[in-house]
Amino acid sequence: RWHMVYGGGSVLAENENKDSPELRNSIMQWHEDWLARLIVKQTYSLEEWQDVFTTLVTIARNQQDAAGGSGRTVPICFGVDSLMATAPQSEIDAVNKDGHASRGFALAANLIARYMRTMPERIQAYPFTVFGTNHLKPATDMMGRPTANIPGGKAVKFMETYEIEMKKGMNHDIDLLEYGGLRIKFIARKNSLGPSRKTIHAELLWWYADDG
Repeated sequence: RWHMVYGGGSVLAENENKDSPELRNSIMQWHEDWLARLIVKQTYSLEEWQDVFTTLVTIARNQQDAAGGSGRTVPICFGVDSLMATAPQSEIDAVNKDGHASRGFALAANLIARYMRTMPERIQAYPFTVFGTNHLKPATDMMGRPTANIPGGKAVKFMETYEIEMKKGMNHDIDLLEYGGLRIKFIARKNSLGPSRKTIHAELLWWYADDG
C-alpha cells in the first residue's frame, strides 16, 4: 500500500495456492486505482515465482529507462508469499513419475540462494522493494533454550536487508460487537540500515458493512 500511495505499483507471486483477494483488497482500501496497479500471479513451483520476479523486474526496468519514460522514480514492490510453499519443478516431476516422494538434498534452499545472489545487480539503483514471507517454527536447541527454525536455508538470512518477525501479541483476540481482529507484534530481527530488535504492535481489524 505504501508503494501505491506514492504512485507506484506491486507484483505478488501467490505461491501458497490459498489466495485471499478480499483481505488483500481491503488492505488496499478497495481503491480502484491502486488495485489496477496490482499484479497477482499464481505460481505452482519454486521456479515459477522466480520467473515472475525476473520477467516483471525486467519489464519495470525497461519502462523506467525508456526514452521519455518516468525515469527511476516509480516505487514498485515485488513479493512472494511464501518462499518455500512450493517445491522445485524437478521434485514435482519426480513425485508425478514415481507416485511418492523420496529423500533428497536441500535443493529448494540451494535454488533460492543461487537466485537471490543475482537480485542485488537486478534491482540496484531502482526504486524497487523485494520481499518474501516465510514460516517460523518454534523449537528448542540442544541446551533446551527456545529458538526458531526457518525453512529455505541460511543464505537468505545472510543476504536480506531486513527481517521482520510477526506473531500474535498478548491478549491477541479482539472480539467486540462492532468489530473483531487480532493484535500483532512486529519485531525487526535484522535491520542492516539501522537498529535491530525494535518492536511495535498493531491491530488487524475486520467488520461487516453494507455494500452499496
